[in-house]
Amino acid sequence: MRALKENEYTLVMARPLVVETDAKYVQGMLRNPGAAPNATINRWIENVRKFYFELSHVMGRTFPADGLSRRRKQPGDPERREFEEFLDTDPPDPITYSKKYPEDDDPLPFEVFRDQIDTRGGYLQTVSKDIINQLLFQGVEEEEDLFN
Repeated sequence: MRALKENEYTLVMARPLVVETDAKYVQGMLRNPGAAPNATINRWIENVRKFYFELSHVMGRTFPADGLSRRRKQPGDPERREFEEFLDTDPPDPITYSKKYPEDDDPLPFEVFRDQIDTRGGYLQTVSKDIINQLLFQGVEEEEDLFN
């Protein structure tokens, strides 16, 4: 995201702009912006969708870490510019998708990971039915003991 923000004035009119990523879920997140689980991810999606680009999936084993977004601030670097929030109410352009290598797996459908998007934040997005049943029966047994 930092690389896009730093180069916004150059990239906003770039045609074609191809964004290569090893994350299979990005396409689903960008196509379903209202389903993001928290404000941080919503802001990320909003900022990424300002650009007209083609999303290209590249398998992680063939795609090294990107130095633009992981580069730490160095002595002599100019201060980061902050840009105004995107206020355009027009619907964004559709995102096109391609694979760099045809033999790579297809991206995951949004429904596959929708409930697990925030797993890195430490939040469990599922309900453990075994524990609920265990607690329900435990409560029933405790009440039966009170009346006996």
